[in-house]
Amino acid sequence: MAKRPAKLWSQLSPSYRKRVSRAVSKQTGLTDKQIRERYNRGTLGNVAAARGHAKTPERPAQAARNPVRYSEYLAKRRNITGGGPSPQTPKRLRALDHITELLQDYHKFKLRSVIQSVNKMTDSELEWTINADREDLRHRAQAQVPGHESWLADQGTRNPWFYH
Repeated sequence: MAKRPAKLWSQLSPSYRKRVSRAVSKQTGLTDKQIRERYNRGTLGNVAAARGHAKTPERPAQAARNPVRYSEYLAKRRNITGGGPSPQTPKRLRALDHITELLQDYHKFKLRSVIQSVNKMTDSELEWTINADREDLRHRAQAQVPGHESWLADQGTRNPWFYH
């Protein structure tokens, strides 16, 4: 026996009904009437595509449980959340390790942001970072905090030491 939906078709919002109809008819070729009847009986099948999840999981944990189905999503997500590839040169790795060692215990520290910043640092910025102490790094990072806009105006819009 098919599982009945939580709401009947008539209880769904008009925009959601339209999305479901469009997604299902595109997949199966069913008419609006057939879609409505199957939805109400609980035999329509998965309508994840209507919710915008045709190729992405509704929850990220679902991707980890089914890596074959979501391989494209996982590859793209790794690049976004990891800030791209981790630093490859010894100098970049030392800078990343140094920032992480000094600042990782701060509440707003985000490794993703630090990796992205270290990947974009120039050689002189990397040298400075490797030799900086905790307070120097924090002072440079404050420039991106409201009230410290003068640094951004002088240096451009990117603060390589911002760790939030």
